[in-house]
Amino acid sequence: MRRAALLIACGALGPSVVACGPPRRPSGAAPAAASAPAKSTAPACTDEQPDVCASECRYGVAKSCTLLATVHERGEKVARSELAIAQLFEAGCRGGDPDGCAGLGAALESGTGVSRDPALARGAYERACDGALASATPPTRALGACAQLGEMLADGRGGARSDERAVAVLRRACNWGSARACGAFGRLTLAGRVVGSKEPEAAELFHRACNVGHGASCTELAALYEAGTGVPRDDAY
Repeated sequence: MRRAALLIACGALGPSVVACGPPRRPSGAAPAAASAPAKSTAPACTDEQPDVCASECRYGVAKSCTLLATVHERGEKVARSELAIAQLFEAGCRGGDPDGCAGLGAALESGTGVSRDPALARGAYERACDGALASATPPTRALGACAQLGEMLADGRGGARSDERAVAVLRRACNWGSARACGAFGRLTLAGRVVGSKEPEAAELFHRACNVGHGASCTELAALYEAGTGVPRDDAY
């Protein structure tokens, strides 16, 4: 199963950001079905069915590649493999699955299973975020990629810094319910990098994020109350 997962993503998908060996098949044999990029077809498998996901991924179901990557992440039912995780997320991403792009971006940003590359990570996050924000119900992992993209844009990691683009991405992701995006948006606002917004708006953003369990935003909000910045001073908060 572990070797099968590696071959699905590395088989013949064309140029890859993940280091793969040359594809192998018997002389004269027809290319495998995976020679075409994975497609965004609805999967029949669940993450409790790695063998079914592997088969669907091999035959072009992008979401199945992503689901199989999450199985490897947990190390349940299959041996955990960071290389397989990166390869499978890439296969899902190239087939148009936003969660696959989010997972690939995280692997590229951290250098987990693949060479660290902030520029490619930022591109993967952007693809994930575009897919999430175009969806009627953004998937959680891909929506998180919007927050990561916004932070990279704000910090100038992986490319040019752009407060305008960072604000646009973080505002939309925050409105869709990403606590991390609300927190990052709050920090930009507090730093005076959001045109027309001031400290009370930053406090409100930290409130939104803190209320759904974003610990860093709770800490930021407590500091604002302690200092009386944008909110009434309250040492007991």
